[in-house]
Amino acid sequence: MPAPNQPTTNIIHQFLNSSQKLKDTPLLWEKRRNIYQSLSWKEVASRISSMVRALTASGVKKYDRIINMLPNESSCMIVDYATLTMGAVSTTIPNSWELNDVCDAIAECQSKILFASDVIFITKLLEKENQIPSLEILVIPDAVHVKSDGRIKVLSWSAMMDSGKNTPDKMLQHMRAVSARDAATLTYFKNDEGKLEAIKRNHLEILELCNSVQEQSDNVKLTSNDRFMVTVAHHDPIGIYAGHFLPILLEAQLYYANIGKSEDLDIRNAKPNFIIGSSDYFVPLIEFTLSNARKGGAVDSKAIDKALELGKIKYENPKGLSLIQRGIEASLKTMVINRIRNQLGGNIRGIISVDNKMTYSVQLFFFSFGIDLLEVGQDT
Repeated sequence: MPAPNQPTTNIIHQFLNSSQKLKDTPLLWEKRRNIYQSLSWKEVASRISSMVRALTASGVKKYDRIINMLPNESSCMIVDYATLTMGAVSTTIPNSWELNDVCDAIAECQSKILFASDVIFITKLLEKENQIPSLEILVIPDAVHVKSDGRIKVLSWSAMMDSGKNTPDKMLQHMRAVSARDAATLTYFKNDEGKLEAIKRNHLEILELCNSVQEQSDNVKLTSNDRFMVTVAHHDPIGIYAGHFLPILLEAQLYYANIGKSEDLDIRNAKPNFIIGSSDYFVPLIEFTLSNARKGGAVDSKAIDKALELGKIKYENPKGLSLIQRGIEASLKTMVINRIRNQLGGNIRGIISVDNKMTYSVQLFFFSFGIDLLEVGQDT
């Protein structure tokens, strides 16, 4: 990943340089009709430019806060990078929060535009419009049908894009006006007392945090040739840079998956080298992987248990295996270990945890099957 050597460097500058170089190379993959399909660097850059024009037509100015509550999909990235291009601040609020907490955060950050996709949330939010006087526009996917009879204007994604068609393309001018020390993200969370707080990061801080993820990796090196499966939600204070910025700054390919979608647990077609996420995704992923491996007797349950037993000994003491146990471990590699890895796509090298709460059993599973663990926590 290019290091932020100059004080003028910002995230959009690096993205545009990469898109001009990589053009038709795939950048991101997302599921459409349950099949992973790609968007190239050039296609993504074009969509970001269109969104920049739409935001300009909507009156967005530098330093404005734009709330992005979209799930892991291409639109989430497009909104993010268009926001940063404008010199505005990509603001995230967990969609799992109580509605009043969401309204408090919106009122505090004084955002005028919010992107969301959950129809129930959108409907309830519109009923609270008196609590969020700053909010003027709510942008929703084309497939979601919600009408507003009140003050807040509801626009489909296509209508939002159409609104900027006649607006001049000033993407480069916007980007050049953004300083590395301008705010880029504002991530809301609740502290230990349950009170709302927000972490603000500028472009330089995000670039440095992404570099620090690489520096923490002793056993594996993250490269542009890797495929990253991004499962962590965009609103996660750590996941927002480790998952949603790091792969792009590495000029790698990223695959989107969402927690809670069972179809996103089958990652064999993606063949990722790294999975970025938390225990909320890794626990069901392990259960799904073991269940699939056992189906039809492809892998014997006793062999799996033996691999985990030997892994536990080795995990607690790297030199703890006896000569006989090392022989058993070698025999299990073909019988069990490789088959489990194949259930994870066959190319898996490591997982990147963003919660620092990885349970012992989850750590043991990945270790036992030769998958490195990199933990990225608040100390970064």
